Amino acid sequence: MRLVDVPPGADPAVHLALEEFCVKILAPDSDLLLVYVNPPAVIVGRHQVPPAETDPGFLQSKGIDLLRRLSGGGAVFHDRGNINFAFVTGYDRRTFHNYRHFLSPVIEALRCLGIEARFTPPNAVFIGGGKISGNAQFSDMRRMITHGTLLYRTDLAALQNALRPAAGMIESRGVPSARSPVANAGENLSDAPETNHFRDRFSSALAAVLGGCRPLALADDQWRQVACMARRYRSWQWTWGRSPTFVQDVVLSRKGAETRVRLSVEGGIIVRAAHADRPAHRLPGLVGRRYDDLL
Repeated sequence: MRLVDVPPGADPAVHLALEEFCVKILAPDSDLLLVYVNPPAVIVGRHQVPPAETDPGFLQSKGIDLLRRLSGGGAVFHDRGNINFAFVTGYDRRTFHNYRHFLSPVIEALRCLGIEARFTPPNAVFIGGGKISGNAQFSDMRRMITHGTLLYRTDLAALQNALRPAAGMIESRGVPSARSPVANAGENLSDAPETNHFRDRFSSALAAVLGGCRPLALADDQWRQVACMARRYRSWQWTWGRSPTFVQDVVLSRKGAETRVRLSVEGGIIVRAAHADRPAHRLPGLVGRRYDDLL
């Protein structure tokens, strides 16, 4: 196992691109481990509808990034109190969808640090009645990534607000998130260090449980490749254009009056619009616009 050096300060799009780079390009004959921290962001799964999982208008008002990741699964909230980890390995049908295999060393590392946690099927880690880690996987049938969050000192009120779906959702063909009560792993420590210090301790403990990890630093030209890949994760086409079809009632302000409008949206584009209370009264001026332009 190689521990990839992830310098602090990168934005979530760079980290998502780095994970993809590790799956598809970096050290193809080595298993890799990444551990990093993001600024505030909501990351939706590959097959999710953003407003069915979060309120994009709220995120925009708070300066919280909205991004789509490569793997499936549910939406997650990142902030500087959350630690992200990822295992990149060769594809193995015995371990693909076998989250216990990958989360057992995470749980053992936490125990070494004084945090008693348990695996909860199919893909979570809990402390008491609260979820501290949700996980997802992606594979290109050659390599695979198993990645997850670790709520350590996350602002749980901000998490609840950020993962509250937008109002008025009628129908969504996206994959829904499995919602659970959440907790912070740091609550189990009498003297919890700040997040970056705990991240380092967690990395070291996890590496030890895995039998040791040799460091791996990317060269400048490799970071340039990651930066190029990050453009896709920042793009409208990736975040919104890949959205499954959904129908939502939204309130629009038109000529000083509020109107409730029912929108049908495909691939992030409004394809039908009508008064929510008068479906026969169409609003063709909205058809063809990007959904997020209305935020």
